[in-house]
Amino acid sequence: MEINEYDFLFNDDGQLMLVFDGFDEKPENPFLTLGDSQATLIRSKKMPTLHIKDVPDNILATLENVPQILICEMDEDGDPAQVYDAPVKKIFNA
Repeated sequence: MEINEYDFLFNDDGQLMLVFDGFDEKPENPFLTLGDSQATLIRSKKMPTLHIKDVPDNILATLENVPQILICEMDEDGDPAQVYDAPVKKIFNA
């Protein structure tokens, strides 16, 4: 599944945060994989993976140097519904 509307922001503590419209199911052992020009969020083994395409170069560079990212899933009213940390795993094609 592809996420078309998302935003990368830095919170007040300077931590990189991914914000998008959320899902009802709670994440279980989430993590973010980082590839050539995209990122993939695995929320749980029960849900499809979420592909984040066209990640800006400056965000990719930041993601390459952080151990985890803060995820903020918004509800239909635009309020944070689920906020959690996800480890970043780097996977690049050789």
